Amino acid sequence: MALSACGYLSIDVVADGGANEAGTEVGTDDGTEGDGARDADAPTADEAIDASDARTGDAETDTPPDSADGGDGALDADAALDAEACDEGCLGRCEEGVCVVDGSTSCPGTGACRIDCGRGGGCAGLIQCGSGPCEIDCVGGQCSSIDCGDASSCSVSCENGSCSGTIRCGSGECTIRCAGNGSCSGAIECGTGRCDVECLGSLACQGAIGGPGLRQVDCTGPNTCAGAVRCGADSCRVTCSGSNACGNAIFCPEDEACDVQCRGPSSCASGVQGGDGTTGVLCELGSCTGGVRCGTACNCEVDCQATSCVGGVVCPGGCDCRVSSCGPGC
Repeated sequence: MALSACGYLSIDVVADGGANEAGTEVGTDDGTEGDGARDADAPTADEAIDASDARTGDAETDTPPDSADGGDGALDADAALDAEACDEGCLGRCEEGVCVVDGSTSCPGTGACRIDCGRGGGCAGLIQCGSGPCEIDCVGGQCSSIDCGDASSCSVSCENGSCSGTIRCGSGECTIRCAGNGSCSGAIECGTGRCDVECLGSLACQGAIGGPGLRQVDCTGPNTCAGAVRCGADSCRVTCSGSNACGNAIFCPEDEACDVQCRGPSSCASGVQGGDGTTGVLCELGSCTGGVRCGTACNCEVDCQATSCVGGVVCPGGCDCRVSSCGPGC
């Protein structure tokens, strides 16, 4: 956690699993230098020539089997292996171990599955994933409600006005991408697994977004994220960079770190409610008209640029909230 040049608090949200360690040198199992071990075992020049002659002789006498028929037997074997890689309950075609279903509303079984609603006439009705990894592609106004509650992981892509109903995630990691005008007009309900939501294009994500696993929300298109955004139980980052984005209130987690960036013109109109964890709020270009309320932990930093924060910054009694570059509301 550090202060940026403009004075607001920047908090890096890290996915579960921890940070990667860099700079680890990889050697041989016995700890010796890799190049030295290879030099000790390297063949002499005479041995290399003998080995080359042996390979040439083999090439002149050996003929690969089934070369005349084009290897149809090998292709059939590959197809059989590919089919076996998918779950027995696959109702579509198998592509590299993933069951691909066109225009269906169900993806049963425990194996990896992808529902392609761009084919087969779309996906009318509630779309339900199985218990394995699930991917759903919706384009051109298709798809209504989506239930990923049982999936071990779920990826939902909604484009050009698709996904008009509720999208529900479960205990698996969930990624939702709403691109194009009016996509994801219903609520997005995150489960206990990590949940990231991206709202692109105009009027994407008009419903409320929230749930215990909500960790990151990016509202980059104009008038995106019109409903309330409620962070989950873990650290959370909300970015509202589109004009008039995040029109409803933003609620930080109760006890964890929260980073809210209201960068778009007139974004965060209903203000930001901080939690009891470390809270950093940046308000630019006339944003945060509803004001900012810091939590009771007194660990709050607010940067109100120019005409932002006309609703003021409310700091609990006895707390020393850090407010920089304050606009007319402070």
